[in-house]
Amino acid sequence: MSALVIATAAMAAVCVTPAGGQSPNRDRKEHTVIILADTYFPDTVYAAIGDNLRFVNESAEAHVVSAVAPAWTTGIIAPGTEIVIGIASWMEGAFYGNGDRAFRGEISFERSPLAD
Repeated sequence: MSALVIATAAMAAVCVTPAGGQSPNRDRKEHTVIILADTYFPDTVYAAIGDNLRFVNESAEAHVVSAVAPAWTTGIIAPGTEIVIGIASWMEGAFYGNGDRAFRGEISFERSPLAD
């Protein structure tokens, strides 16, 4: 996995190609998901193919975001860091935290209910 590390004063950002995913696209919309101790905020991301998704780990523990079918993963996201991934056409659906499915998020290609 290749990574470009961009250091900031309080947080490090890493742009990665997730296992099975696609590289971030600098010309597309970016969505942010905050990783908390026991949930994602927001838990549903309304995105388009080619958009970027930034996972920001605000919890005290390292975290791995992954999906089962089709399979993709961010790899380890250390506390206080973030990872940006590109959204591929097959990534729509549920993703989970740390492999135990204790909490869940979702990527949806539907129109956001707040867009109306």
